[in-house]
Amino acid sequence: MHQILHFLMFVCIWNKEKHMLFMSYVLNIKSSLTIGDLAAEFPAEPEKGLRHYLALAYNSQPSVLLIENIELFFPINGDSPLVLYYFRELLDNCFKEKVAITVIGTSINIDSINPAARSLFEDEIEFGTLTPMERLEIFETCAKNLDFSLDVDIKDINDKCHGFVAADVVSLCRMAAEHSDTKSIQQTGEPCELKISNDDFLYGLQKIRISGLQEKNSVQKVESVKWSDIGGLEEVKSVLEESVIWIYKHVDSFRHLGIRPSNGVLLYGPPGTGKTLIAKAVATESSANFIPVSIPDLIKGEIGESEKAIANVFKIARRCSPCIVFLDELEAMFGCKESSGSFGKKIISQLLLELDESDSVDQGVVVLAATNNPEAIDPSLLRPGRIDRLVYIRPPSFTERISILQMQNVKTKFSKNINFREIAEKTENFTGADLKALVQRAVFLKFKKYRAKKLQLNSEIESSIDQADLLEALSKFSPSVNLSQLDMYEKFSKSLD
Repeated sequence: MHQILHFLMFVCIWNKEKHMLFMSYVLNIKSSLTIGDLAAEFPAEPEKGLRHYLALAYNSQPSVLLIENIELFFPINGDSPLVLYYFRELLDNCFKEKVAITVIGTSINIDSINPAARSLFEDEIEFGTLTPMERLEIFETCAKNLDFSLDVDIKDINDKCHGFVAADVVSLCRMAAEHSDTKSIQQTGEPCELKISNDDFLYGLQKIRISGLQEKNSVQKVESVKWSDIGGLEEVKSVLEESVIWIYKHVDSFRHLGIRPSNGVLLYGPPGTGKTLIAKAVATESSANFIPVSIPDLIKGEIGESEKAIANVFKIARRCSPCIVFLDELEAMFGCKESSGSFGKKIISQLLLELDESDSVDQGVVVLAATNNPEAIDPSLLRPGRIDRLVYIRPPSFTERISILQMQNVKTKFSKNINFREIAEKTENFTGADLKALVQRAVFLKFKKYRAKKLQLNSEIESSIDQADLLEALSKFSPSVNLSQLDMYEKFSKSLD
């Protein structure tokens, strides 16, 4: 049956040229239209331009008219109602005549389209971030046309491609192939067919600009932090291994034994104890996708938009599972209902709904939250089946302080006379951030003394930090957390026993 169809595609940002080649091949596109085309060919006459391009599609039936970035044609706060009127009229006329034309609009931000224009499209198709399985299928398709060496593990490479869209996967394979060609030219002076190695892919992963990471509240390429990069906190690491990492590494065993995992884990403790760093380490060690969510990303001015933002975060997380959703400063937005008004009650209810829907091993979504004020969080969020695993991140112990100080030697040169035990004894109740700041203070004081004498730090020995530098810095430094604050955290921790 001949009729006009029109649907809207919500696409991720990716290579425009490849996108157009694909669309033209699959959909037999006769005409494509961008806002630049309209401005160049029909300045100040957009309605005339729409008529022109629809006429091209009409004369080439069956055909497809592709309107790219339709939010630029019909912005939500636009002041060109005449263009929308003509667009509606053209679609109505085509429908009455039962012509064989399909009108497709594409957008990278569907919420910025004028609702009146959006309602003219019969269907909406979302092209979101690829799931790990979809990504792997694209890699396997690319592998059929490329010559990989035996050290290439496609599944391992796939696990490193968080947030990739289809074009990113293709680009990574191309960059790996080009790097292999470059190596062959450097080795032999001319191109020859070297197999693409794992190192070629690692090179590509360092260089590629990932499309899917350019949007807010999407999967992020988390900084690689391993457990070995974090001094001390062995008990915390063990709890998080069991609560989060095991879920992803032993999913089949969890499913077979009927183990119901925690939906969420709350890291609480004084500022500077490394809660955010720990969250990054969990994401790295589990090889899960990672979505960091800041409070400003969720607070919206329009009624109902904050709830939509929360729902969208979990929608992306489920699609990209296994996935960790990191909610920092949880108390800032999800405080007690009684003191947060109607807005607070609505967003807490939305978060509870999302947590309850994620209550399954198969969902593969875990919420990792952090707070400096656990008592301010609404109790309903901390009930069993929700964010029910609470982990206290204490200031480091004596041995942990030694470990943290020793790890500073990677970036700061210490002299051989440093007595870490003495410094650790004098820094009780210092957080990890305090200890790092102490070392930086010692470095600055060293530099300041040399500047006062108009000398340069010309050798490694001269620029290294010694015991006297650290003790001088310590005499002018106090811990950021006082005893009353620590007492509050200890009481809260004991109340959970």
